[in-house]
Amino acid sequence: MHDYFKDSNYEGLKELYAEDAQIYENSLEPSSVDDMIKQGKEGREFIEAYDFPNGVKCEMITNDAGEKWVNSWAVWSGNVKGSTTELKVPIISRFQFKDGKIVKEYSYWDNLQTYNAFEEVATEKLDLLEERLEEDQ
Repeated sequence: MHDYFKDSNYEGLKELYAEDAQIYENSLEPSSVDDMIKQGKEGREFIEAYDFPNGVKCEMITNDAGEKWVNSWAVWSGNVKGSTTELKVPIISRFQFKDGKIVKEYSYWDNLQTYNAFEEVATEKLDLLEERLEEDQ
């Protein structure tokens, strides 16, 4: 799954989920597999590097209700296009499986580093634009 994300293999990723899977990514409201893929594609347009350099740690449990869950922990490493600042973002996810498919996902991470990198790139571009406008005058 994480390799599919890393490689932008959204069709492969889609095959891992049940058609009616509920996905909670940094949200209290569920989204669909198609919405998750759409958001993933849109977000990747702004990312230059995408990796899990230390791999992904996983454990599978069966709870008292007989539900199978996989918990995973990883640190995503990458950078925003136009920035050389390396981002390292811890991600924790929990997936419920039924009949070999993910039916529910909860994934959480802190986007602050990414927002700061976007702001850095925007500020640099704005400063450059202002310099060029001053030169043209």
